[in-house]
Amino acid sequence: MIPRRSILLSSLALGFVLITVLAYQRGWTDPTIRRVVDRLGLAPGHEARENLVHAPADRGPRPTPDGRLVVPADQQAAIGLGTAVVRAQTEPIRIELLGTTAYDPDTLTRVRPRFDALVSRVDVALGHPVKQGDPLVVLYSASLAEAKTDYQTAETRWRHDRRLLGTREPLANEGAISRQVWADTQSAEIQSRLAYMVARDKLLVYGLTAEQIAEIASEDGTAKAELTIRSPTAGIVINRDAVPGNLYGPENVLLTIAQLDHLWVWGNVYESDLGLVRAGLSWEVQFPYRAESVPGRVEYIADSVDPETRAVRIRGTIANPDRRFKADMLVRTLLDVPPTEGYVEIPRIALVVADGASHVYVRGPDHVDDFEQRTVTVAREQASRVVIAAGLRPGEVVVTTGSLLLAEIFGRIGPAQTSGPAPAGPRGVLQSQPPARAPRAAGHRRLRPAAPCRMPPHLDGVPLVRAAQGGDDPTPARHRMPGSWSPLSRAGEYLPNADLDLRPSARRCGMTPRRARSRSRTRRPGI
Repeated sequence: MIPRRSILLSSLALGFVLITVLAYQRGWTDPTIRRVVDRLGLAPGHEARENLVHAPADRGPRPTPDGRLVVPADQQAAIGLGTAVVRAQTEPIRIELLGTTAYDPDTLTRVRPRFDALVSRVDVALGHPVKQGDPLVVLYSASLAEAKTDYQTAETRWRHDRRLLGTREPLANEGAISRQVWADTQSAEIQSRLAYMVARDKLLVYGLTAEQIAEIASEDGTAKAELTIRSPTAGIVINRDAVPGNLYGPENVLLTIAQLDHLWVWGNVYESDLGLVRAGLSWEVQFPYRAESVPGRVEYIADSVDPETRAVRIRGTIANPDRRFKADMLVRTLLDVPPTEGYVEIPRIALVVADGASHVYVRGPDHVDDFEQRTVTVAREQASRVVIAAGLRPGEVVVTTGSLLLAEIFGRIGPAQTSGPAPAGPRGVLQSQPPARAPRAAGHRRLRPAAPCRMPPHLDGVPLVRAAQGGDDPTPARHRMPGSWSPLSRAGEYLPNADLDLRPSARRCGMTPRRARSRSRTRRPGI
């Protein structure tokens, strides 16, 4: 009969294992839980990844003399390797920009007094629509009254001299008056005519019309000091600074009138996307708080970078016939860049960024087991796809699911193991592998080739890959810190917030964990 104590201990051990495996699957990141599950070999995808990364050389991934990597079909099936065909770019690149609306400065009319004056009455309010010729402001000014008086004086003197000139002209022709008197009469008429013209032009500069100048003769008293400013155009009063009883000068703006039948739209383009933008491109202006969108085109690209936003401003025009759009509204503009000849598209998950360079893994054209690491030039990253400017051709096959695992394998098994010399490349991408250790005593779980003593950071014994890939991590690859370490789970997934454990590397390199951690911080490791 089995003792109760043995049954109780067995139940507790089984329960501990089940809770540990459940916690691992739930994504708990406690290093102790992961370490226990990994030691028991119960992690999801554990065997598949162990067989791929630590498989013996006779049946695992092996390099070729030309720098390729051969991954047998059973190993590809074990990790669920996925591929996609490279296709030419057919869809436009859509760039999302933030911006605002604004008034068209060419349609703004600013009403100013042209002399020092007192505002005695304002006939319009803010937001009031006006037509051309409507009265706006009534001014009262002593300068205006003096100018009108000078005009009347000059006009009276000129009329007198003109009549005198007409009277003496026949006498001068008959010789009844001397030539000196006739010359003085002509000179006086010319001087008085010029004085009259100067006085009249001064009133025109003050803003009086010909009709208002003609009515000066009928004005008397304080009426000469008053002037009604009328609207020079039709529009809406969008600004009013005039207050009755205050004094204003030519430097002050009393009213601003705008024509709101259209508005400008300003968008901000950052320098990384500036090469894709040009005048004439179509864009869609979205108003997020109104659930509306208006089509338009790019009309102008600024020649300087805004020092506050560090972006280049571009401008377009939208129609606003019913005045439903206002100035300074926040908008989102979607700029469509047409496809470029020679550009191709791949799924975003196929791109791996390592040491600041973008790589893809291309399947060989003749053998489905051959893979090549190739550096590409990225033109634009979208949510689910990447536009490649150089490095790929339409029709080629690239690895999607499992590309990060191939990046790790390329780092572990480099061309230095082949008969040819190892080509130069980015630090940490291709490195040699030392010879395998001698087999351990019976009872050990697995015989693995020895890993090099390079002190890369580890996540419970799983090396980290200095790479960034789409998928679970929503952050675009170009926005991540170049050369950052990205941990891999047992299933080959990217873990952005996992803890680091350097103890396996410390034991392999024969040093204490404290020394290993110090070395990992002070020396930048390679893959």
